Amino acid sequence: MAITKQSFNKGKDNSNVNLLSNILTILGTPWFVVTKVGLREIYQELNFSKVFIIIPMLLLFPLVGFKLFIYYSDLQG
Repeated sequence: MAITKQSFNKGKDNSNVNLLSNILTILGTPWFVVTKVGLREIYQELNFSKVFIIIPMLLLFPLVGFKLFIYYSDLQG
């Protein structure tokens, strides 16, 4: 399947839901493929992933700060 053109669009569907769509034309045919995903679904996945990034960072930053404090305290005497 050879794709010649690709176009991303943001809009609303018939039920007034915000969507992100992708339109692909297939080389040598009058055919095209349209895919669509609700923005709510995309952001829901992003929010779920955000939790797994923020929680380890909140645990890691104090640990690194404490290690740096101990390191510089040992250097000074």
